Amino acid sequence: MPPNPLAGIETGVLRWYQDGSNGDAVLWPAERCTLEQMLDTFTINGAKSLSLETISGSIETGKSADFIVLNRNILGIPTKLIGDPKQTYVLFTYFCGRKIFEKTATK
Repeated sequence: MPPNPLAGIETGVLRWYQDGSNGDAVLWPAERCTLEQMLDTFTINGAKSLSLETISGSIETGKSADFIVLNRNILGIPTKLIGDPKQTYVLFTYFCGRKIFEKTATK
């Protein structure tokens, strides 16, 4: 299965396995992050780890304009829905300000 950053964000906040393999147990609850911290982890902090923070990792004038558009606002839904690909998914991907992906309708 390909990596899913949204599942990673959900796991960082809730500290559980999405597949339920740990039951109701929370994995190291003291290591839970806020949703905002996890968003930073997957955006600006990811860019910083690659020394790319001056050109990527946040939406600012002069930066690359790399971003995604989701089908819903993950700041306004239950965290357990963030990593579920049937509930939350990418509609568009932009790279250098140009659309490079658009989700097609499925039946």
